[in-house]
Amino acid sequence: MEVHYSFDDNIEGILRPVVTIGSFDGVHSGHLVMLRRVKEVAHEVGGSSVVVTFSPHPREILPGGGNVEILSTAPEKIALLEEAGVDHLIVARFSPNFAARTAEEFVRDFLVGRLHLHTLVVGYNHRFGSDGRQTPSDHFERLGKLYGFDVVRCSALTMDGGKISSTIIRGLLAEGDLDGAAAMLGHRYFVTSTVERGCLAHLMTNKMMPPVGRYLVDVAGERDILDRDEECGIRLESGRTIREEVRITFLERLPDEED
Repeated sequence: MEVHYSFDDNIEGILRPVVTIGSFDGVHSGHLVMLRRVKEVAHEVGGSSVVVTFSPHPREILPGGGNVEILSTAPEKIALLEEAGVDHLIVARFSPNFAARTAEEFVRDFLVGRLHLHTLVVGYNHRFGSDGRQTPSDHFERLGKLYGFDVVRCSALTMDGGKISSTIIRGLLAEGDLDGAAAMLGHRYFVTSTVERGCLAHLMTNKMMPPVGRYLVDVAGERDILDRDEECGIRLESGRTIREEVRITFLERLPDEED
């Protein structure tokens, strides 16, 4: 997968871009269905699968958003999208000026004007841009006719009758429901960090963590116990040191030692 850190970063040569857009926080099972459709369409038209995402998370910039506990850091998201088989990732800098653009301005100036969009793949009710909530449901189809690109709609993916979303997954993790979160994610939840004498040394402060407690975890293929304590922070019981960043995957919440 080739990563581009702006719409000015060598994107002119992307062949027949089949594009989907979103935050893709956690790259959950709903996202994976969308990505499979993007890859299918790209194969059908002889083009390239392209994901456009944003940094920082739009909710950190939009009014009333505030700090967001994210399911995947930027490097984690890149790794998950690469594992999903995406050809190109464009990481657009999200700022107040960027957020002020309407959907048509974004499509016209960036997706068509710079990327030369072939097909836009969106969810059944997907909207974006400063005017997103005011646009009609067929807005992208109208823009496609105006600017010469195709639009493919994906149906909503649900589980047990409910929508799959990053917000719901955050709620499950906050409750310590690792299995429920994993079912929606399509993979076990993980964090990425180096480890210094058992302490997670480079864990991002806005990375979502399960609640205080003890957890069975997988650390680079080896089992360990992770303790999350309000007073002592987060550490591995093994006390090991790992100088390079590794995935620490949550497998099971364990009973408290005094239970």
